[in-house]
This record gives sequence, structure tokens and C-alpha cells, in this order.
Amino acid sequence: MRKILILAIILLPVIVLLTLPVRTVLPLFDPPDALGQVRGTLWTGQTSWNQPGHGPLRIEWRWSGGRDWLLEVTDEATHLEGRLRPGGGLHLVDVTGRIELDRVDLAHWFRNTRPAGHLEVDLDEGQLVSGEIPRLQGRVVWADARLEGGVHEQLGRVAIDLEPGPEYQLARIRSLDTAPVLIRGEVRTDEHQYHADLWLRASSERPDLTRQLAGLGELQPDGQVRIQLRGMLGW
Repeated sequence: MRKILILAIILLPVIVLLTLPVRTVLPLFDPPDALGQVRGTLWTGQTSWNQPGHGPLRIEWRWSGGRDWLLEVTDEATHLEGRLRPGGGLHLVDVTGRIELDRVDLAHWFRNTRPAGHLEVDLDEGQLVSGEIPRLQGRVVWADARLEGGVHEQLGRVAIDLEPGPEYQLARIRSLDTAPVLIRGEVRTDEHQYHADLWLRASSERPDLTRQLAGLGELQPDGQVRIQLRGMLGW
């Protein structure tokens, strides 16, 4: 009887830890405010990421041993996989996958013109902390990049290199292919707003596009078109 009692005392904390609802311990990791509808345990479960103007993203995790949890993020326009390491917010590692561009709020960036295509994600790491901008390191490729509407043309493949700064997140943008429209520039975000400084140029084989591109921003003496945008963030 005494051995059974000792065994029960040893196993009880393990049983509690394995079955403890994750919502009771999640606040310890200071998760982003956008998370909601948390279900399951610390070892396996799911939640949702709520983004203004979009349906929720479904996020599932399961423990894979040590400090790592396997992570999957999905909706009808998104499929991402990677690893999660709790501590000081949510630490993401080796995140890859695809996001349809409709999921990203870019429709207002160009006058009467809509960016289209999809994003191929290859992040080395990311840090998500409540009340702070996401800090991301890695590359996203804008594939099948194109403009539709007032300007209707191909941009090919565009690299977006992500670099976290001390108080901001930086995205450096440049065309990877020779295309009718070439793009370069950067987008810098802090806790409150973003600042985009983009440059478009018609290829030498399509000088007729310069007039169309001029309607998107400020035409420069060398034929480039500069687009500067600022706005508030809605994490």
C-alpha cells in the first residue's frame, strides 16, 4: 500500500502536466494579442490568429521533443510549417510554405492597381511578442508577381529579404528576373506604422510602360517611378 501511495505521488504531477489545458499556461509565454480560441494541451492543440479584415488562421502544434514544437498554419490561402520554441514570446524557427497575396493587405498600395501572385516563405527565425511588431529573419519570394488593373503587367519573381532591427523590422525588395516592370526598395515598420519607399522601372524593351507606371507615383528624370507610402499597422 505504501509503494502504491509513493507511485501515485510521483505520477500525479506528470498526469497533471500532460493534461493541463494550454489556455492556463499560455499567458506565461506572453503570446501576441491576436491569438484566440485556444484549445488542447501544452503538448498538442490548436488556436487561431485573428487578422483585421480576414478570416482567422488555424494554428496547430504538437510537441516533437526537447524545446521544439511542430507548427502548422493554414487557411484557404495559407499553408506554413515550422518549429516553435516558447520563451520570451513565441520563437519561430525554419518556417516555410506559401501565402496567397490576397491574404496580405496591399490592395491600397498602388492607385487603381492591385498586386497579385503568391508568397513563397523561407524564414530562418521569427519572434512574436505581445504588443510588439513581429521580428523576422529570412527571405520571402513574391512569385508570379504582377500588377492588375490600371497597370496590367508582369514583375516576374521578387525577393523580399527580412531583417530585424533594434526598434524596427526591415524588408528589402528587389527583382530577381528580367521582367517588363522591375522593382526595388524597402519597407520599414515600427510599433505604430510602416514606411514604404519603392522604385519601379519599365524594362528597356518596354518604354511604353513608363507613362502607365507614372500614374502610381512620382516620375523621376531617369524614368523611374518612386512610390512612398506611410500607414498605421493592424497587427
